[in-house]
Amino acid sequence: MRKFKFYCPITGFCDQVLDYLITIRTQNRQILKLLTTNTHNNSIKAFELPDDLELTLPVSNLTDLRRLEEYLSNNTNLSAVASYLSGLGGRDPTTKTNAVLRKLMTNEFAMKFSFLGIRQKKGAFVELNARKVLIRAIQLACKEITESNIDKFTKDWLKHAPKRFESEIKRKHAQKHQD
Repeated sequence: MRKFKFYCPITGFCDQVLDYLITIRTQNRQILKLLTTNTHNNSIKAFELPDDLELTLPVSNLTDLRRLEEYLSNNTNLSAVASYLSGLGGRDPTTKTNAVLRKLMTNEFAMKFSFLGIRQKKGAFVELNARKVLIRAIQLACKEITESNIDKFTKDWLKHAPKRFESEIKRKHAQKHQD
């Protein structure tokens, strides 16, 4: 498969590295081909929010949440937003879930929710279409992840929202005094 030879003191190692590089190059070409095909097909806009979503993420108030929930009640819209969210960063399912949740709602607004909504008269995240889009997005990105694991990561994220918000406030305050 290789077209050239070169001197390498550790022949087996160099052959293995070259094989990996060839595999990576082949995969990159396949990815570029898919991206080019999808770019020409206007019906598929991966990694972009749909044009008809008339609000800015993350959601920071109840009015915008209601608008998002109404938008996500349409399965086509839910799929389009999930496709976009699945492209957000994260090295593993936990960090990917956190990234998607950060994109869906601010820390301050997240403090108004718990997963089940039982304690402290908070909203129930479990009942939201935002949960459905979160699950679909994470499962698109991480094929082996279960819904219950995503729920577990979500519970932790919601639980720590007050602490993250407090840190945000401190950072903004410190930055304000530096300027």
